[in-house]
Amino acid sequence: MKPTVSVIIPCFNQGRFLPDAIHSLINQTYENWECIIINDGSIDDTATVAAGLAKTDARLQVINQSNQGLCAARNAGLIVARGEMIQFLDADDNLEKDKLRFQSRFLQNHPEIDIVFGEARYFTTENPELRDSGYYATKGDPWISDLWNAPGSTLKKSISRTLFPVNCPLVRRSVFDRVGMWNEKLQAHEDWELWIRCATKDVKMQLLTQPNTLALIRMHNTSMTFDTPRMQHSEFQMRVVIGPLIKEPSLRILNVKNGLKTLRLLQDTHLLKPLTQLVFANFSVRVTYIALYFYLTECTISRSIANTYKRFTPWPIQKRLTKLFTRVQNK
Repeated sequence: MKPTVSVIIPCFNQGRFLPDAIHSLINQTYENWECIIINDGSIDDTATVAAGLAKTDARLQVINQSNQGLCAARNAGLIVARGEMIQFLDADDNLEKDKLRFQSRFLQNHPEIDIVFGEARYFTTENPELRDSGYYATKGDPWISDLWNAPGSTLKKSISRTLFPVNCPLVRRSVFDRVGMWNEKLQAHEDWELWIRCATKDVKMQLLTQPNTLALIRMHNTSMTFDTPRMQHSEFQMRVVIGPLIKEPSLRILNVKNGLKTLRLLQDTHLLKPLTQLVFANFSVRVTYIALYFYLTECTISRSIANTYKRFTPWPIQKRLTKLFTRVQNK
Protein backbone atom coordinates (compact mmCIF):
# COMPACT_ATOMS: atom_id res chain seq x y z
CA MET A 1 0.00 0.00 0.00
CA LYS A 2 1.29 3.45 -0.92
CA PRO A 3 2.18 5.45 2.19
CA THR A 4 0.23 8.62 2.90
CA VAL A 5 3.03 10.23 4.91
CA SER A 6 6.72 10.27 4.03
CA VAL A 7 9.03 11.03 6.95
CA ILE A 8 12.41 12.40 5.87
CA ILE A 9 15.31 12.15 8.33
CA PRO A 10 18.67 13.64 7.34
CA CYS A 11 21.47 12.30 9.51
CA PHE A 12 25.06 13.49 9.77
CA ASN A 13 27.03 11.95 12.64
CA GLN A 14 23.91 11.53 14.77
CA GLY A 15 23.94 7.73 14.94
CA ARG A 16 23.64 7.80 18.72
CA PHE A 17 20.33 9.72 18.53
CA LEU A 18 18.80 8.10 15.44
CA PRO A 19 17.25 5.09 17.25
CA ASP A 20 15.23 7.46 19.47
CA ALA A 21 13.87 9.31 16.45
CA ILE A 22 12.89 6.03 14.78
CA HIS A 23 11.37 4.76 18.02
CA SER A 24 9.10 7.82 18.10
CA LEU A 25 7.92 6.86 14.59
CA ILE A 26 7.37 3.20 15.37
CA ASN A 27 5.21 4.32 18.31
CA GLN A 28 2.96 6.53 16.15
CA THR A 29 -0.72 5.64 16.36
CA TYR A 30 -0.88 6.33 12.62
CA GLU A 31 0.81 3.52 10.70
CA ASN A 32 0.60 4.36 6.98
CA TRP A 33 3.97 6.07 6.72
CA GLU A 34 7.36 5.48 5.18
CA CYS A 35 10.62 6.80 6.56
CA ILE A 36 13.57 7.78 4.42
CA ILE A 37 16.86 8.08 6.34
CA ILE A 38 19.52 10.01 4.44
CA ASN A 39 22.99 9.27 5.75
CA ASP A 40 24.76 12.44 4.62
CA GLY A 41 28.35 11.21 4.56
CA SER A 42 28.57 10.47 8.28
CA ILE A 43 31.90 9.34 9.69
CA ASP A 44 30.43 7.87 12.89
CA ASP A 45 28.32 4.69 13.04
CA THR A 46 25.26 6.24 11.38
CA ALA A 47 25.39 3.93 8.34
CA THR A 48 25.53 0.80 10.52
CA VAL A 49 22.83 2.02 12.90
CA ALA A 50 20.53 3.05 10.03
CA ALA A 51 20.99 -0.27 8.22
CA GLY A 52 20.23 -2.17 11.41
CA LEU A 53 17.07 -0.17 12.02
CA ALA A 54 15.88 -0.69 8.43
CA LYS A 55 15.99 -4.46 8.96
CA THR A 56 13.47 -4.17 11.78
CA ASP A 57 10.70 -2.43 9.83
CA ALA A 58 9.89 -2.56 6.11
CA ARG A 59 8.70 1.05 6.21
CA LEU A 60 12.28 2.23 6.77
CA GLN A 61 14.74 2.80 3.93
CA VAL A 62 18.25 4.23 3.90
CA ILE A 63 19.99 6.43 1.35
CA ASN A 64 23.76 6.78 1.73
CA GLN A 65 25.38 9.76 0.03
CA SER A 66 28.53 11.86 0.29
CA ASN A 67 28.27 14.82 2.61
CA GLN A 68 26.29 17.52 0.82
CA GLY A 69 24.62 19.35 3.68
CA LEU A 70 21.29 19.34 5.44
CA CYS A 71 19.22 20.85 2.62
CA ALA A 72 20.66 18.54 -0.01
CA ALA A 73 19.88 15.56 2.22
CA ARG A 74 16.26 16.67 2.64
CA ASN A 75 15.98 17.23 -1.09
CA ALA A 76 17.30 13.72 -1.72
CA GLY A 77 14.53 12.42 0.51
CA LEU A 78 11.89 14.50 -1.28
CA ILE A 79 12.92 13.09 -4.65
CA VAL A 80 12.13 9.51 -3.63
CA ALA A 81 9.24 10.22 -1.23
CA ARG A 82 5.98 8.55 -2.25
CA GLY A 83 3.63 10.10 0.30
CA GLU A 84 1.27 12.97 -0.44
CA MET A 85 2.23 14.47 2.94
CA ILE A 86 5.77 15.15 4.16
CA GLN A 87 7.05 15.12 7.74
CA PHE A 88 10.60 16.35 8.31
CA LEU A 89 12.36 14.99 11.37
CA ASP A 90 15.95 15.68 12.35
CA ALA A 91 17.84 12.65 13.60
CA ASP A 92 18.22 14.01 17.13
CA ASP A 93 14.54 14.98 17.56
CA ASN A 94 11.32 13.07 18.26
CA LEU A 95 7.56 13.20 17.65
CA GLU A 96 4.79 12.53 20.11
CA LYS A 97 2.71 9.46 19.31
CA ASP A 98 -0.45 11.07 17.87
CA LYS A 99 1.16 13.74 15.70
CA LEU A 100 0.86 11.99 12.36
CA ARG A 101 -2.66 10.72 13.08
CA PHE A 102 -4.22 14.06 13.97
CA GLN A 103 -2.34 16.14 11.42
CA SER A 104 -2.82 13.78 8.46
CA ARG A 105 -6.53 13.53 9.23
CA PHE A 106 -6.75 17.33 9.39
CA LEU A 107 -5.16 17.75 5.94
CA GLN A 108 -7.41 15.05 4.50
CA ASN A 109 -10.49 16.82 5.87
CA HIS A 110 -9.33 20.34 4.92
CA PRO A 111 -8.11 20.36 1.30
CA GLU A 112 -7.83 24.16 1.40
CA ILE A 113 -4.96 23.92 3.96
CA ASP A 114 -1.44 23.13 2.74
CA ILE A 115 0.50 22.99 6.01
CA VAL A 116 -0.75 22.03 9.45
CA PHE A 117 1.48 22.46 12.49
CA GLY A 118 1.38 22.13 16.25
CA GLU A 119 3.44 23.18 19.23
CA ALA A 120 7.02 22.23 20.06
CA ARG A 121 8.76 21.45 23.31
CA TYR A 122 12.44 21.02 24.15
CA PHE A 123 14.17 18.21 26.04
CA THR A 124 17.65 16.97 26.84
CA THR A 125 19.29 13.57 26.57
CA GLU A 126 19.69 13.56 30.34
CA ASN A 127 16.04 14.48 30.88
CA PRO A 128 13.96 13.03 28.01
CA GLU A 129 10.69 13.81 29.82
CA LEU A 130 11.48 17.53 29.94
CA ARG A 131 8.98 19.67 28.04
CA ASP A 132 10.55 23.12 28.12
CA SER A 133 8.85 25.89 26.12
CA GLY A 134 12.14 27.12 24.67
CA TYR A 135 14.03 30.37 24.20
CA TYR A 136 11.27 32.31 22.47
CA ALA A 137 8.65 31.65 25.14
CA THR A 138 7.59 34.50 27.41
CA LYS A 139 6.62 33.55 30.95
CA GLY A 140 6.59 29.90 29.90
CA ASP A 141 3.79 30.38 27.34
CA PRO A 142 3.88 28.41 24.06
CA TRP A 143 5.70 30.70 21.65
CA ILE A 144 4.36 29.12 18.45
CA SER A 145 0.72 29.69 19.39
CA ASP A 146 1.52 33.21 20.63
CA LEU A 147 3.24 34.12 17.37
CA TRP A 148 0.54 32.59 15.17
CA ASN A 149 -2.26 34.35 17.03
CA ALA A 150 -0.50 37.73 17.04
CA PRO A 151 -1.82 40.45 14.72
CA GLY A 152 -0.38 40.81 11.24
CA SER A 153 -0.07 38.76 8.08
CA THR A 154 1.66 35.39 7.99
CA LEU A 155 4.48 36.95 5.98
CA LYS A 156 5.00 39.80 8.43
CA LYS A 157 5.12 37.42 11.38
CA SER A 158 7.49 35.04 9.61
CA ILE A 159 9.90 37.85 8.71
CA SER A 160 10.19 38.77 12.38
CA ARG A 161 10.67 35.21 13.62
CA THR A 162 10.53 31.69 12.24
CA LEU A 163 6.97 30.37 12.55
CA PHE A 164 7.92 26.94 13.91
CA PRO A 165 10.79 24.40 14.06
CA VAL A 166 11.25 22.07 11.13
CA ASN A 167 9.60 19.01 12.72
CA CYS A 168 6.41 20.87 13.72
CA PRO A 169 4.52 20.93 10.42
CA LEU A 170 3.03 18.25 8.21
CA VAL A 171 3.32 19.55 4.65
CA ARG A 172 1.51 18.57 1.48
CA ARG A 173 3.96 17.30 -1.15
CA SER A 174 2.38 19.71 -3.64
CA VAL A 175 3.77 22.67 -1.65
CA PHE A 176 7.25 21.97 -2.99
CA ASP A 177 5.94 22.08 -6.55
CA ARG A 178 4.76 25.64 -5.81
CA VAL A 179 7.65 27.07 -3.80
CA GLY A 180 10.60 24.92 -4.83
CA MET A 181 12.91 22.61 -2.89
CA TRP A 182 15.17 23.36 0.07
CA ASN A 183 17.72 26.11 -0.58
CA GLU A 184 21.05 24.29 -0.59
CA LYS A 185 23.03 27.54 -0.42
CA LEU A 186 21.96 28.14 3.17
CA GLN A 187 23.94 26.50 5.98
CA ALA A 188 21.28 27.18 8.64
CA HIS A 189 17.89 28.92 8.97
CA GLU A 190 16.92 26.99 5.86
CA ASP A 191 13.53 26.12 7.37
CA TRP A 192 12.86 29.78 8.23
CA GLU A 193 13.59 30.73 4.61
CA LEU A 194 11.28 27.97 3.36
CA TRP A 195 8.34 29.11 5.49
CA ILE A 196 8.87 32.68 4.25
CA ARG A 197 8.81 31.40 0.66
CA CYS A 198 5.56 29.62 1.49
CA ALA A 199 4.08 32.84 2.89
CA THR A 200 5.02 34.81 -0.23
CA LYS A 201 3.23 32.17 -2.36
CA ASP A 202 0.11 32.31 -0.16
CA VAL A 203 0.52 28.72 1.02
CA LYS A 204 -2.28 28.16 3.54
CA MET A 205 -1.16 27.20 7.04
CA GLN A 206 -3.12 26.26 10.13
CA LEU A 207 -2.26 25.71 13.79
CA LEU A 208 -3.72 22.53 15.31
CA THR A 209 -3.16 21.82 18.98
CA GLN A 210 -4.13 18.32 20.10
CA PRO A 211 -2.89 16.08 22.93
CA ASN A 212 0.24 14.04 22.23
CA THR A 213 1.09 15.87 18.98
CA LEU A 214 4.14 17.86 20.10
CA ALA A 215 7.30 18.14 18.05
CA LEU A 216 10.09 17.34 20.50
CA ILE A 217 13.47 19.02 20.00
CA ARG A 218 16.62 17.76 21.67
CA MET A 219 18.93 20.41 23.10
CA HIS A 220 22.56 19.34 23.28
CA ASN A 221 26.00 20.88 22.96
CA THR A 222 26.55 19.74 19.36
CA SER A 223 23.30 21.30 18.16
CA MET A 224 23.76 24.06 15.55
CA THR A 225 21.64 26.29 17.79
CA PHE A 226 24.61 26.70 20.12
CA ASP A 227 26.96 27.83 17.33
CA THR A 228 26.08 31.50 17.75
CA PRO A 229 28.38 33.06 15.11
CA ARG A 230 27.28 30.54 12.50
CA MET A 231 23.61 31.16 13.29
CA GLN A 232 24.05 34.93 13.11
CA HIS A 233 25.86 34.75 9.77
CA SER A 234 23.22 32.41 8.35
CA GLU A 235 20.35 34.60 9.54
CA PHE A 236 21.90 37.60 7.83
CA GLN A 237 22.39 35.61 4.62
CA MET A 238 18.80 34.39 4.82
CA ARG A 239 17.57 38.00 4.95
CA VAL A 240 19.56 38.76 1.80
CA VAL A 241 18.05 35.71 0.06
CA ILE A 242 14.43 36.53 0.91
CA GLY A 243 14.69 40.23 0.02
CA PRO A 244 13.67 39.89 -3.65
CA LEU A 245 10.65 37.77 -2.63
CA ILE A 246 9.15 40.52 -0.48
CA LYS A 247 7.10 42.95 -2.52
CA GLU A 248 5.51 45.11 0.18
CA PRO A 249 7.81 48.09 0.97
CA SER A 250 7.06 48.12 4.70
CA LEU A 251 7.97 44.44 4.99
CA ARG A 252 11.20 45.00 3.10
CA ILE A 253 12.10 47.69 5.62
CA LEU A 254 11.21 45.28 8.46
CA ASN A 255 13.49 42.65 6.92
CA VAL A 256 16.33 45.16 6.57
CA LYS A 257 16.00 46.42 10.15
CA ASN A 258 16.15 42.86 11.45
CA GLY A 259 19.14 42.22 9.20
CA LEU A 260 20.92 45.26 10.61
CA LYS A 261 20.32 44.02 14.15
CA THR A 262 22.03 40.77 13.21
CA LEU A 263 24.87 42.59 11.47
CA ARG A 264 25.42 44.65 14.60
CA LEU A 265 25.68 41.46 16.68
CA LEU A 266 28.29 40.07 14.30
CA GLN A 267 30.55 43.01 15.16
CA ASP A 268 32.12 42.78 11.71
CA THR A 269 34.50 45.67 11.05
CA HIS A 270 34.02 45.25 7.28
CA LEU A 271 30.42 46.36 6.95
CA LEU A 272 30.29 47.68 3.40
CA LYS A 273 30.02 44.37 1.51
CA PRO A 274 27.26 42.71 3.61
CA LEU A 275 25.43 46.03 3.90
CA THR A 276 25.49 46.45 0.13
CA GLN A 277 24.16 42.93 -0.33
CA LEU A 278 21.29 43.64 2.06
CA VAL A 279 20.40 46.92 0.36
CA PHE A 280 20.40 45.50 -3.17
CA ALA A 281 18.29 42.51 -2.09
CA ASN A 282 15.69 44.76 -0.45
CA PHE A 283 16.19 47.87 -2.54
CA SER A 284 14.17 51.05 -2.06
CA VAL A 285 15.07 54.67 -1.40
CA ARG A 286 14.11 54.40 2.27
CA VAL A 287 16.12 51.19 2.66
CA THR A 288 19.13 53.04 1.23
CA TYR A 289 18.70 55.86 3.77
CA ILE A 290 18.39 53.38 6.64
CA ALA A 291 21.52 51.50 5.54
CA LEU A 292 23.45 54.73 5.08
CA TYR A 293 22.55 55.87 8.59
CA PHE A 294 23.60 52.47 9.94
CA TYR A 295 26.92 52.66 8.13
CA LEU A 296 27.63 56.17 9.36
CA THR A 297 27.00 55.17 12.96
CA GLU A 298 28.49 51.66 13.00
CA CYS A 299 31.53 51.60 10.71
CA THR A 300 34.86 52.11 12.51
CA ILE A 301 36.12 54.59 9.93
CA SER A 302 32.76 56.30 9.85
CA ARG A 303 32.82 56.67 13.61
CA SER A 304 35.95 58.80 13.23
CA ILE A 305 34.20 60.85 10.57
CA ALA A 306 31.15 61.11 12.80
CA ASN A 307 33.27 62.35 15.69
CA THR A 308 34.80 65.00 13.42
CA TYR A 309 31.32 65.91 12.17
CA LYS A 310 30.04 66.33 15.74
CA ARG A 311 33.05 68.40 16.66
CA PHE A 312 32.93 70.90 13.81
CA THR A 313 29.29 70.91 12.61
CA PRO A 314 27.12 73.54 14.30
CA TRP A 315 24.55 72.05 16.65
CA PRO A 316 21.46 73.42 14.78
CA ILE A 317 22.58 71.62 11.61
CA GLN A 318 23.27 68.40 13.54
CA LYS A 319 19.80 68.62 15.05
CA ARG A 320 18.10 69.01 11.66
CA LEU A 321 20.05 66.15 10.09
CA THR A 322 19.37 63.86 13.06
CA LYS A 323 15.64 64.54 12.79
CA LEU A 324 15.76 63.84 9.06
CA PHE A 325 17.52 60.48 9.47
CA THR A 326 15.25 59.48 12.36
CA ARG A 327 12.12 60.32 10.35
CA VAL A 328 13.30 58.30 7.36
CA GLN A 329 14.37 55.37 9.51
CA ASN A 330 11.05 55.15 11.34
CA LYS A 331 8.84 55.32 8.25
